[in-house]
Amino acid sequence: MKDQALVSIIIPTYGRCDTLNLAVQSVLKQDYKNIEVLVIDDNDNPIMSKKVLANLSEYQSEPRLKYFSDGVNRGGAGARNKGIELSIGEYITFLDDDDLFLENKISKQIDFLEKEQLDVCLCDMYFKQGDRFIKKSNCYANGTSLKEFILKGNCYTPMIMCKRHILIDIGGFVLTPRFQDHLLMIRILSNTSKVGHLSEQLFVHNNHNGERITYSNKSAEAYILREKMEREYIYLLNANERKTFEFKKALIRMKIYRLKNEYMELLKITLYAMKNLTNFSDVYALGKTLIRVIFFGSKNV
Repeated sequence: MKDQALVSIIIPTYGRCDTLNLAVQSVLKQDYKNIEVLVIDDNDNPIMSKKVLANLSEYQSEPRLKYFSDGVNRGGAGARNKGIELSIGEYITFLDDDDLFLENKISKQIDFLEKEQLDVCLCDMYFKQGDRFIKKSNCYANGTSLKEFILKGNCYTPMIMCKRHILIDIGGFVLTPRFQDHLLMIRILSNTSKVGHLSEQLFVHNNHNGERITYSNKSAEAYILREKMEREYIYLLNANERKTFEFKKALIRMKIYRLKNEYMELLKITLYAMKNLTNFSDVYALGKTLIRVIFFGSKNV
């Protein structure tokens, strides 16, 4: 019988001691047993780190659980990169400190990877808000090729199960406050074509207070970086796909220019969006965005 490959599960934690315990429990209860769980404490507050340790105290005798803290706040991407550096598994997957794995998450993805001879497996997720599960399009991973991902990619970090050497080869996560999972997938897909989608919901994403995204200056900078990385591969798109790409980018640029009160740039990008309309759905999306930027300014989108 073939030995089980070691899987590393990386859980960065910052300011959420109350939910971390359940996240860790969901990993330790996996029906796949050959795992290591790396909790990367990203708190720079020693009081908070003590609370993290107190929450993990019941696992002191659990050899599969490893805790790392050096008092440095690296941010989500940096904390995950530290986990990748410390990991020793053949495969790596991730979990946020407020989300939960279903108990067969790892075994399902490993079986799929090995059966299909892949480097990377993406799964789907459940979306929970408060006490309710909500069916949303972003519950489903989308984009197993670079072209597809640039056009309509969707991936949350815990969806990813990846061979460790791939993550090492690409340099891990881009250090950015937003779009970390999206930029990681661009790096992965530019490195390997052996990426598959397992159409099963294997973890629960807990959505807090709607998690509305505000277009702050930092998030605007992160978006510009995302667009820059995507444009490196625009040659993969045909003429119609490029119009779709340019239209979607223009809509977000409209919100960014409104945030910065750059009204001349806002006018230019609005005209550019109109130039790249391809169907009635685009007309509706443009109208909706115009209402946002005219009447609601930099309000959440």
